Amino acid sequence: VRLVRDNQTGRLKGFGFVRYSSQEEAQKAIKAMDGRILRGRLIFAEMAKEHGTG
Repeated sequence: VRLVRDNQTGRLKGFGFVRYSSQEEAQKAIKAMDGRILRGRLIFAEMAKEHGTG
């Protein structure tokens, strides 16, 4: 898991990245978590895009 922080303030930006051992595991996690509410916050889960393609 990598949580993204603001470079100037050091505060979390509210998103992060999770690396899975397989594409199948990643797809299961997306299906399970996308659209859920966790600690009062709506979760958006999707596959990361390649750097510079989106």
